[in-house]
Amino acid sequence: MKVFNPAWNRTSLLTAICASLIFCPDSYAQSGSDASEDAESLVLEEVIVTAQRRETNLQTTALAASVLSGEQLREKGIDSLERIQYSTPSMTLSTFGSANVINIRGIGRSKVDIEIPSGVIIYQDGVPTITGYFQNEPYYDINSIEVLRGPQGTFVGKSASGGAIFINTRSPEMNVTDGNLELGVGSNNFFEGRGYMNASSSDTFAFRAAFNYQNRDHYYDEITGPFTGDPGSQDLKSLRLGLLWQPTEKLSINFKGNWADLDFGGNVTSSFGDPLFTVHQDAPFAYVDESTRMVLDVDYVFDSGIKLSSLTGYQTVDSINNLDFSASDPLPRYWFRSNIALDFWSQEFNLISDEDQRLRWVLGLFVQHQKGELLPISEDGFTFYGGDVFGFQLPLDFPWFASPWIKDEDDWAVFGHIVYDLTQNLELEVGARYSDYEFFQVTEFLIGFGDTPPFIPLGSGEPGGDRQEFSEDSVDWKIGLNWETDERNFLYGVISRGHTTGSVNIFPPWDPYDEMVVLNYEGGWKAAWNDGQFMTQFAAYYENVEGYQTVFPDLSIPGAAGQVRNAESDSTIYGIEITGQANFGDFSWELGLSLNESELGDLTNITHPITGEILDLTGGSFPIAPDFTWNIGMEYRKVFSNGSTLVPRVDYGYIADTQAEIYDDPEFTLEARGLLNFQLRWQNENWYVVAWMTNATDERYAGAIQNQGLLYYAAPPRQYGLRAGWNF
Repeated sequence: MKVFNPAWNRTSLLTAICASLIFCPDSYAQSGSDASEDAESLVLEEVIVTAQRRETNLQTTALAASVLSGEQLREKGIDSLERIQYSTPSMTLSTFGSANVINIRGIGRSKVDIEIPSGVIIYQDGVPTITGYFQNEPYYDINSIEVLRGPQGTFVGKSASGGAIFINTRSPEMNVTDGNLELGVGSNNFFEGRGYMNASSSDTFAFRAAFNYQNRDHYYDEITGPFTGDPGSQDLKSLRLGLLWQPTEKLSINFKGNWADLDFGGNVTSSFGDPLFTVHQDAPFAYVDESTRMVLDVDYVFDSGIKLSSLTGYQTVDSINNLDFSASDPLPRYWFRSNIALDFWSQEFNLISDEDQRLRWVLGLFVQHQKGELLPISEDGFTFYGGDVFGFQLPLDFPWFASPWIKDEDDWAVFGHIVYDLTQNLELEVGARYSDYEFFQVTEFLIGFGDTPPFIPLGSGEPGGDRQEFSEDSVDWKIGLNWETDERNFLYGVISRGHTTGSVNIFPPWDPYDEMVVLNYEGGWKAAWNDGQFMTQFAAYYENVEGYQTVFPDLSIPGAAGQVRNAESDSTIYGIEITGQANFGDFSWELGLSLNESELGDLTNITHPITGEILDLTGGSFPIAPDFTWNIGMEYRKVFSNGSTLVPRVDYGYIADTQAEIYDDPEFTLEARGLLNFQLRWQNENWYVVAWMTNATDERYAGAIQNQGLLYYAAPPRQYGLRAGWNF
């Protein structure tokens, strides 16, 4: 495994950035009318942010954000959530099959379990999705992805103390008839096909249909053992339909329906010290996510210019995830099986003022309901098979530990946001959101010996299981000053509050824990250089975290993954972020960088999951919070006389090492990695051919570590392929 030198990476990159900032504006300066015409043609396109319920220019919006267009996603080879982290600073993601642990600026969550709240939420087409789970659908026909850093409490609410991700798929376009078909092949018998068609039957109605299909074998060197299924393989099918009706200039109705059948074969796992890509597996593998998502967006503009917006979302997911819980060890045979069904519904109403006035405002009402159910024992909802007791293999006939689990959640909120022009160049921004959250959950934990159905209740033994209830309300807010000093420079200062909900531990004695509150102090500078050819964004932040939520094992609970509790005093994390984009004729590039330091508050009497030692972790670093990340992408366009274009591109992303959990041990260390991607694109107006390679240096590393260091998930090694597309 290649070893990276973090000090060299930081020094070299900071030197390059400083040189760019100092010398680029002057080195590309020109004079005369020809220079003015050339500069105008090289101006970077305006980057639009939609997260504040109206379209705003990123360069004049008080947000630390990275926005990737659909074209940029294709150019960078980003076809999934996992790959975004290598193209935007301060974001990390570990994927555990159906579960996704996302952290932005070190805030999110440090543990993967279905009941643990997340501090980063994902919206798709304006509505929230199921937080922290079932985000593995490949990206296709995307308009843009916005990664917002720092608390987003006003517009997003709970679960956005670290930040938020907005995924915007392409909508039907009026008076446009076009389409695309793309096919590709690659390593590990990879095959892909995708496409879209947009048509408009009149001046008032349009529709858009898009599909995506991917299939490949596993990318491991060798998988041995008496397993069943196809662990590590993929057979992914997705379909999206969009309908747009605009009967008048004032009314717009946009419907999108998504269906996905994603068969990932099964999650292959290894153990600390064992090879990641040569593994022994013996479980009856399965991992399938089947989902349906529907979004209805209705907008009406009154004569006064005020817009009424209604966003209705519904999502349902059925997921089966069976894996080898003993990882790569041949004995004892130890399996985990799960079968879950979730339903998620949300409704949001917004009143949005006209943009062209001194006081601009948004008023909103939000309601959502979510129900999750791990199915009964007979359907392997949440079950453990095998393992050992005092060196003896437990039978595999029945689960020795199992429980159905039902969680019913309700959330409602009201929010408001205003921007007021104090002067022509200075504006005041204020926002607040009140949210009310409550749920009940039912569990019925049973323990047996693996040779008969589980029969000993771990809880109270009450018929129907044990029920816990939880409720809280909270107010998130934001206040800031924005100063556009001239047409090239924008400064902002903001204080914002966001929170991650409290909850109740899923295992007895069902201890509750409090919300985690993040108070963010942030200042930023956004600038345009060389008449818009070079854009930079800089942010510095200090975040105080009250009630940091952490997970530690309770060794007295059989099979328990851990108990959540709050740090007893405030924790802190602070840092800087730099992003930039440049277009100098045929050559263009973009970069990102983040540096941060973190310190946990009082965390005493923590049980080490391996040694059983009682630890004091006060003052340690946040888990899943690398102190350094950076990325850079460059491309060159060569236009030929026949109108075709050749575009070579290179992208590099680096994430420093970090801890997968709160313990500073090798067993829990996610090692530093630097991924290098190449792409060569040859295109003309109607067709294109792309040769691509990801992880070109074939870095072999664990992308995720689970269950107190027992399960290691290998990240993808080098992959390569060829795709061709036709526009019609």
